[in-house]
Amino acid sequence: MVPLKLGDAVISAVLLAEVMPRTEWLSAAELARAERYATEELRQRFLARRTALRSFVASLAGLAADSLVPDYSCPDHGRGVDHGRPGFVLGSGEPIPWALSSSDSGPWAVFAAHPGISTRLGVDLERIDRVSFAGFDDGVLSAAERLALDALPVAERDGFRARCWARKEALVKAWGSGLRVRPTGIDSTNSGLVDLEPRSLGLPEEYAVALAVLR
Repeated sequence: MVPLKLGDAVISAVLLAEVMPRTEWLSAAELARAERYATEELRQRFLARRTALRSFVASLAGLAADSLVPDYSCPDHGRGVDHGRPGFVLGSGEPIPWALSSSDSGPWAVFAAHPGISTRLGVDLERIDRVSFAGFDDGVLSAAERLALDALPVAERDGFRARCWARKEALVKAWGSGLRVRPTGIDSTNSGLVDLEPRSLGLPEEYAVALAVLR
């Protein structure tokens, strides 16, 4: 699938089953994390996701994928970990000049990049059928969102729920602080947020995708 451009942002979706994991590209920490997954299916998806992300970033930066050194960061555990916000440096320690974000849901993954590592970027992918459970509305939606939900036909409500959740997750990723506030207090109408049409990324219609770009 050809990546989607939205302003300066570049977004791409990948079906993980179509990615051949390149374990020789991955770090020892990534390989160790892969071994901790409970099933072979989840392990292979993780390896495919990390392989595809490297390929995506290498293509944007005009570099060989095996020249990139992972530099993930987490608000709780700092930099140089195997999880959190994705980032890469060269062997010299020079950072790749792109802000990055990634998300996955089931067999699909979505990656986003924006020039300039100071840009706050977040992308999130959600399956629409994963949000129709008891307690979702009370735990996630604000009062205004509940009113908007109630005004919709029943058949459209799960799509609205998934879009709200994807927007909030994308915004939290852009903040880089982790989910430290109640989701009901996160404003899904933030001007830095945009819903992405699944078909524009080659995704099935049963997904919702949101992008946050904050400066």
